Amino acid sequence: MEAKLTKVAVIGGSGYTGLELIRLIHAHPRLQLTYVTSEQYAGQKIRECYPFISPSINLRYQPLDIKDAFDAADTFFLALPHGISLALTPRLRKKEKIVIDLSADYRLKNLDTYQKIYGKTHSDKALVSQAVYGLPEIYRHQISSSSLIANPGCYATSIILGLIPILKAGLVNNAAPIIADSKSGISGAGRKAEATYLFTECDQNIKPYKIGKHRHVPEIEQELNLIGQSEIHILLTPQLVPIRRGILSNLYIPMRQNSPSMEKIWEIYQEFYHKEPFTLLSPLGSIPCIKDVYLSNFCRLGLTFDQRTNTLVVVSTIDNLLKGAAGQAVQNLNIIMGFDEKMGLSDAAPYP
Repeated sequence: MEAKLTKVAVIGGSGYTGLELIRLIHAHPRLQLTYVTSEQYAGQKIRECYPFISPSINLRYQPLDIKDAFDAADTFFLALPHGISLALTPRLRKKEKIVIDLSADYRLKNLDTYQKIYGKTHSDKALVSQAVYGLPEIYRHQISSSSLIANPGCYATSIILGLIPILKAGLVNNAAPIIADSKSGISGAGRKAEATYLFTECDQNIKPYKIGKHRHVPEIEQELNLIGQSEIHILLTPQLVPIRRGILSNLYIPMRQNSPSMEKIWEIYQEFYHKEPFTLLSPLGSIPCIKDVYLSNFCRLGLTFDQRTNTLVVVSTIDNLLKGAAGQAVQNLNIIMGFDEKMGLSDAAPYP
């Protein structure tokens, strides 16, 4: 007997993340894409706007009509700019819809911090307390029983996954900050026309930006403080590099004195992640690169240790649009629905 499909809507389906959601949902054996919005392209067929979309997708972009949306789908992916989900999510939850929000609107538990970072007064304190941070490697059990997921940011995903095991082991010297040197492809900024992202500005260039004050830092520290049960500080240097997609974070972690051998540290990471379907640890002596995760939902980690400075270096790399956004969102929905967590996400990516 054929399984009933879960009807899914993508609210904000014309940006990079929204388009990835469309692609993943359409290919998923248990999901049915039924409603997609775009104010810019309302009324136009998705595949006419984006010819790479499968010809079997005959949907048109819709202007958001909340009543139509209620009737069209049971699950909603919100791929919207920060602040917009706040008006929509309470109405969806009142109708008992599953909401996976890919903005930052439900990630930060401290609403004063949200206002400071995003310049908006948060209007939904009640649902913030209910939202589960959608990083399965930490919160799988909570995700499975939730209907409101705050999907993590892309820098946050790469950095937190690189740090969880060593923080849980209690081996980090908290007297100094952890340095995150993170490089991101241009798609991380979203699909927008700004001079910074023009080809002639990006090509043959690497551009650091928002050093120490990127908006993902409070999100990262919030989660790391919970993991390490102590105050953790991150110094993040994000850098725009001339590639389409991908994030590579070099994490420099000051260690306590008399820290264990590199082999023992590797075993700590291996023990933590050996059952995880999408976070993979490289063998000692092997360091991952962005090509290793391109077009996949994997996070790959590599470890090395600098004895002279007593610093553990973790290299963490993800595809920012998949494990850093749309892929992780589908992974979260798989968990909520009781599907195989890898469903629709485990196909091998093309190479080169």
